[in-house]
Amino acid sequence: MEKKIRVALVGLGFGKQFIPMYQNHPGAELAAVCASGQQTLDALGDSIGPAKRTTDFMALCSDPSIDAIHLVTPCEDHAWMSIAAMKAGKHTACTVPVGMSLEEILQVARTQKETGMTYMMMETALYTREYLTVQSMRDAGDLGTIQFVRGSHLQDMSMEGWPDFWKGLPPMWYSTHCLAPCLAIVGAGGLAKSVSCLGSGHIREDYIPIYGSPFSFETAHVKLHGSDVVAEISRFVHGVTRQYCETMDIYASKASVEWRRKSDDDLILFDGGENAAVLALPDWPQGLPEELADFARRDTAVDKKHAAFLQGGGHGGSYPHLVHEFISAIRQRRPPAIDIIKAANWSAAGFCAHQSALEGGREISIPDYSNL
Repeated sequence: MEKKIRVALVGLGFGKQFIPMYQNHPGAELAAVCASGQQTLDALGDSIGPAKRTTDFMALCSDPSIDAIHLVTPCEDHAWMSIAAMKAGKHTACTVPVGMSLEEILQVARTQKETGMTYMMMETALYTREYLTVQSMRDAGDLGTIQFVRGSHLQDMSMEGWPDFWKGLPPMWYSTHCLAPCLAIVGAGGLAKSVSCLGSGHIREDYIPIYGSPFSFETAHVKLHGSDVVAEISRFVHGVTRQYCETMDIYASKASVEWRRKSDDDLILFDGGENAAVLALPDWPQGLPEELADFARRDTAVDKKHAAFLQGGGHGGSYPHLVHEFISAIRQRRPPAIDIIKAANWSAAGFCAHQSALEGGREISIPDYSNL
């Protein structure tokens, strides 16, 4: 049997939810965990078994026993950490986005091209129960021809407890949770070609100078390569009172589907004329090894067994799928489903969208990362 992939998990905020998944994946081994503070590491107790504990990220990069690094770190650290990991010969998985500027995104993409290491952006939205349900309907032909898609990521981040990084953040800079599923469900490669965006409203005056952005809301229209479908994307971070939710609506020739408007809603299926029905969300353990299947199910014994880690719902059951895809891509020596080209394109689209909003809605082309 091929040796297990030895993974170092970096960032133990919501990142700690991945610990039991790497511990239980038949093709992986949790080799190390890394946090910025020793207190966080000490709080894990014996739950991580023999895995190393460190606050020194660069020590992990230089450790020859580590095969892969999974980054669940603040956004501003994504680019430099990804670059350091890949240059050190480590396969790299990273939460969204790839970087915090077009230049950072380009640097990460070039590093992946130069090193040949696996890079996967861990976009949760493509592995939620909602998305996998709609994707299965698309693949079965139940939707027919997709004509239009609309997504939104609505989250009030002005409440106490959020790091200063989020204060005044341009909404579209962190938009992959609504952009990625809209582009991917259309197919045709799922890559953005160009974007036009408008800003709306304004945020607190003391927040505006931080990023030079006044907008409370940003709404974009995105054109896709190889498709006549347009995606509409909406995002806010400050200045709006709203329960958190990520939504997507798919309008197609045979049937249309609208996602929840509240966090505990099911899908709504429109399958002819005025007919509408609630579409209950199934769990999606399909495609997972038996050892991870329960992590994709709700209210199971595995939730109680790993209650110290599994807090917050795992973004719609997406975490075990992300882990399995990352490990499978490394073991099978293939690009992951969300490879550097998609990751860079989807991340860059958000930065181009915000620039468009600053310029009154001018259409801006998305950089091409396929021929670096």
